[in-house]
Amino acid sequence: MVIKKLNSALRHSLRGMSASLRQDMSVRLQWVLFVVLITVALFVNVTTIERLFLLIAPFLLVVVELINTAIERANDAISKSFSTDIQLSKDCASAAVLMTLIMVVLVYSVIIFG
Repeated sequence: MVIKKLNSALRHSLRGMSASLRQDMSVRLQWVLFVVLITVALFVNVTTIERLFLLIAPFLLVVVELINTAIERANDAISKSFSTDIQLSKDCASAAVLMTLIMVVLVYSVIIFG
């Protein structure tokens, strides 16, 4: 039973990632950045803890982008007409992506360039 639930959850997760990659340019761009940053993290000469930060940062960026995409899609499903509340929730989700991207740049800059 537990294996069945885990298998189902994994299928839903993979379906969500696949759909977001097909349908959202921002998600595709974040995944490209993810691959580049993970590659850098694996080959740069740093300590273990620094490598851990370099690996965690891109994962967080993709997670926040997927949440942003989910918020945008859910809001679009609720209403196609303009609403200041819906616009604010979309803007806040987008701001979360921006803040995460800034954090990634800071982490990589401090660790790689000192």
